[in-house]
Amino acid sequence: AEAASTIQRNVRQHQSKRRSIDIERDEAKVAAAKRSTKLLKEEQKVLQQLKADMAILKARDLRRLAEDWGCESSQLLRAEEDEQPKVAVRRLVLDRARVVTAQLQELPVPELKQRAKAAGCSDEEVEQAEDGEEPKVALFRLICSDLLKLQ
Repeated sequence: AEAASTIQRNVRQHQSKRRSIDIERDEAKVAAAKRSTKLLKEEQKVLQQLKADMAILKARDLRRLAEDWGCESSQLLRAEEDEQPKVAVRRLVLDRARVVTAQLQELPVPELKQRAKAAGCSDEEVEQAEDGEEPKVALFRLICSDLLKLQ
């Protein structure tokens, strides 16, 4: 009877630990989903700002912006030969911006810190972003705001 009682106690403890691990895993999934939602909202803000900024740029400034965002020269030449070159270049820049922001969203915080510093963000800005409630979101915002300053 004592052995059965010990076994039951061990089973209950194991089940309790398992439940707490499941709860922690679920909480981590919820936190990741919230962070992902925040990152997507930030991405939308960046794209909207980029659209607004591009609407007033001249063709040569659009070209420079496309180069700054890393658009390939062959794609840029094709866009400039389009019937509506400014529209085509804007579309090219937005497509490239979507790729860049998607890549940034996938990076872990240490790599985002490196990217932020490489983009010219100050150590203080990076540290503040890292110390915030959502470091990944803050670093993403910091990098993207720096990218928008390239114009």
